[in-house]
Amino acid sequence: MRSIILKEIILSLVVFFAGLFVFRHLEVDIFTKWVYFSILLFVLFVISTLFVKYLIDSNKSWVALGFAGITFFCQIILLLILFIFLEPEETNHRIVAKVGVVSYLTFLGFDTFWKIKWLFPKS
Repeated sequence: MRSIILKEIILSLVVFFAGLFVFRHLEVDIFTKWVYFSILLFVLFVISTLFVKYLIDSNKSWVALGFAGITFFCQIILLLILFIFLEPEETNHRIVAKVGVVSYLTFLGFDTFWKIKWLFPKS
């Protein structure tokens, strides 16, 4: 579990700096909101890791359903944040939404891969 959280920290820093680079290149000034978005994205994934760990320790038959549920919950929160919090009146809102969604999907892909390897280790 510690290795997954360490990987999540590194990946969240990469996503944060990549987003800053893209927004600076496109001259969109949403630095503080991108910081909040990146921190919230990191917190959501760490919470999902801790939740999966709790499910593994308590009842192994509900792990997959719990992981799917927490992933769905995180996606709903992401959509709310993207369309309410990250400058919906900004003229470049589509760019902001695309960068946010790509960041989330990249994070989700890596995180799911790591958690599947964690849940089903090689025997």
